[in-house]
Amino acid sequence: MKEKLRYQSHIIYLDEIILQIAKKLDLVDDTEYVLQLVEAVLLGIRKRLPFPKALQFLMALPMQLRAIFIEQWRISEFLPHPLESFSDFIEEIVQLRPDLFAPGAKGHMLAEQAVLAIVETISDHTSPDKFHQMIHVFPEPVQEHLICTN
Repeated sequence: MKEKLRYQSHIIYLDEIILQIAKKLDLVDDTEYVLQLVEAVLLGIRKRLPFPKALQFLMALPMQLRAIFIEQWRISEFLPHPLESFSDFIEEIVQLRPDLFAPGAKGHMLAEQAVLAIVETISDHTSPDKFHQMIHVFPEPVQEHLICTN
């Protein structure tokens, strides 16, 4: 996988995590696309969390994903509107990067699979306590879905 220059100082083991996610998504031949999916999901998570919870999530993230999470971070992003469901969260991620997700159900399915693969992979690279802290920063509708899948 050819990393973008902006990540080169933070890529220790990033390939390992991206490849693990790629395997879960059955996309091992396109790790650059998987990296873009990870960027989209982490951006969606970042935009969804209020500032204190975003910091809590960031501190629990594996080090190699932190650079992706904070890239182009602006304080104005931390005023999210209430979230009604996990599907709404998936829709936000799709809308953030429509170039990555096909329109309609197929794109939403890929976004959901990407979220779950990324969260599962993060759980493999963090302690159970840190993972528990991460899940509990999400709005309740998302939190309930993520707890049920792990």
